[in-house]
Amino acid sequence: MSSIKRTAADKFSSLRNAVANEILSMTDEEILVDARNNELDPNEIALTMKSKAMDMIANIRKQKLKNIRENLNTAKPKLVKSNIILSIEEKKKKILEFFAKPNTNYSLAFRNGERQSDSDWESLWDDIIEQGLLDNENSDD
Repeated sequence: MSSIKRTAADKFSSLRNAVANEILSMTDEEILVDARNNELDPNEIALTMKSKAMDMIANIRKQKLKNIRENLNTAKPKLVKSNIILSIEEKKKKILEFFAKPNTNYSLAFRNGERQSDSDWESLWDDIIEQGLLDNENSDD
């Protein structure tokens, strides 16, 4: 006898391996006959196994999606919303100051020299902020 004491987990692992090896050594027909002799329905067993496999796949996909969402949220730049709301006149001033800078590579032109509506200025402001050309916190830097 061996002087090594086996734990219950070791014994269970050995038993599980022995059962797996026995099943793997059987032909498909032998497995079906054995199942029927033990009053088991092979189709029901197959459906149960398929259902468990599909549940496992769904859980893995959910976890992957959760990880992707977490990674995206981590990667998003931290948006700091300012409590300061600029008037349209302040936005116009900041836009014109931006385009008037001597070393800017950007220019501003209006069609036929027409006057721009407030919504045009708001849209331009949003585009400039979205492009990161101006800071939405509206500092005078």
